[in-house]
Amino acid sequence: WQPRTKQPMRAERSRWSAVALLCWMAFGGSAKGQKFACPPGTPGWPCLRGSDGNPITMRVVFLEGAFITLNPAARAKVESMGRKYTVGDCDNAAKAVPECFVFENWNGGWIGAFMNQVLKDMGVNVIALTKANYSAAAKAAKTGSSFTRCVWDVKYGNVDLCVGDFWETPERRNLTTFTTPIDSDVFTLYTTMNPAAVKNDFDISMFTQIFLPFDNAVWLLLAIFVIAAVVVVRIVEGPTDPEEKRLIFEPILHHHCRGSPTVKAALSSLDDVVDGIWTAAMAFLGGEDYFLDNARRWPSRIACVALGIFVFVHVNTYTGNLAAFYVNNNQVQLGLVASLKDIKTANGNLCLYQSMASATSKIFTQLGIADSQVVLMDSYGSMLERLHEGGCMGAVVGKFERRIFISGANATFNVCTDPGDAAHWSTCANASGKVETFNLNPATCGGQCKYAKRFCDLVAVPDDTINMITLSWELPVRTELEPWVSSAMVRAHTGGNLSMLQNREILAPNPVVCEQPSAPSIAVDVDKLSGTFLICGGFVALGLLLHFLMLLYGVLHRARGWHRRGEGAAA
Repeated sequence: WQPRTKQPMRAERSRWSAVALLCWMAFGGSAKGQKFACPPGTPGWPCLRGSDGNPITMRVVFLEGAFITLNPAARAKVESMGRKYTVGDCDNAAKAVPECFVFENWNGGWIGAFMNQVLKDMGVNVIALTKANYSAAAKAAKTGSSFTRCVWDVKYGNVDLCVGDFWETPERRNLTTFTTPIDSDVFTLYTTMNPAAVKNDFDISMFTQIFLPFDNAVWLLLAIFVIAAVVVVRIVEGPTDPEEKRLIFEPILHHHCRGSPTVKAALSSLDDVVDGIWTAAMAFLGGEDYFLDNARRWPSRIACVALGIFVFVHVNTYTGNLAAFYVNNNQVQLGLVASLKDIKTANGNLCLYQSMASATSKIFTQLGIADSQVVLMDSYGSMLERLHEGGCMGAVVGKFERRIFISGANATFNVCTDPGDAAHWSTCANASGKVETFNLNPATCGGQCKYAKRFCDLVAVPDDTINMITLSWELPVRTELEPWVSSAMVRAHTGGNLSMLQNREILAPNPVVCEQPSAPSIAVDVDKLSGTFLICGGFVALGLLLHFLMLLYGVLHRARGWHRRGEGAAA
């Protein structure tokens, strides 16, 4: 049993009253002054009796909820009649079967099973009720929560105890007494994936990413400077001696220009220009030795100093900027927001389960989040769907709802998808509005499989403010019965039953099928370097093509020469 963190004085009082009752009963004592008492000499549980010595009767409302409070017998009965059972059918007078109103049948779900044991330990008679039994006064209460309506019925004296996953909020605490805590709910801020963190499909623009570290103007000036430096060196050094090099256009010069000095000189000059650009490009790419070896005169060496400084600065700048470019692009924020402060700064909306409003309003106000930024939703399903569709920048989610809706993807819920309904709750304001069923479980989704694992890409955001929010699960109970019910709950806690029930009823049926999204790796992937492979591979292919064309040219030319020699011999 864990005492709740809010209102420590009341939690301490409940704890000591429960412990005191346990001690009195252990020694066969009686609770003097209480309306209900153990008969003298009763050696422990069960012992709660009325003034006539008979077990008292308690009116208990069971609020059905998946994995929380369930009636397996009612489900079996409905399905045996050939009907599909939906959680909440026992709350509908038109669909409820007699099994819905048998106390022993409410033994499913972690709270249902726990309280079934507690009430049996108390030895009381239980009249099982559901939401279908709410009084007219409770139905007329100004609240949007069916749970709070049950609290009103306890206040009015129509009900002795409500069983479900109740939070003791300030609003409810002002209405009636609550039991000792069953457990504490802790919350997490969830947001959608940051679009920048989503790996995009490959497209042709990725080929140009290797050029992005420099602006287009820088690349243009870089090319102009390199060519200008080549021109200066060539002017200073003069034309290259054709005898000292292998001409690029040698095949053409050899086969067609042996008798034309003018054409040969022109091609030789063109060869000097092409060779100079080639040498300068290699200098920029790290092969500057050949370029420097050809700078024999001091004027051209001074030009080489300028080119060397230029190459040094730009190559190292490009290298560093390229690395920073890739790392910065990979180190992106995983979620759309990193904290509640981001929602406040962006003037965005925060989705919140409506029952939490009174318990969190002061916290959000102190943080500077206005009431207009908080969007209240009537269910976790509709709230997470609104977050998924961009209606909120963040949503506050409880610990078991994280498992059921997000990591376990094992929830079915309704959302009003009517275009004219701005709230998009689980029901439409207009009774004729369109309501759609969402089934997240791929194994059972049937025709709604388009929503399978819908919330797997939601991102958990560590936020200190949200981590401080703690609400206890406690049950609204008739004031005179509170010490007795709390004592029985403490006794069940000491047996370690709660953890076993939570594992059996909520964790085991909801295995993790969606892992928490992870931040992109900072490793440079193939997509980002695809331009390098394309360009380098293209140059290699171009070199091979040119080589084969020159070989073909030589073969064709020799064949033509042999043909001409054959004709001359024949003549």
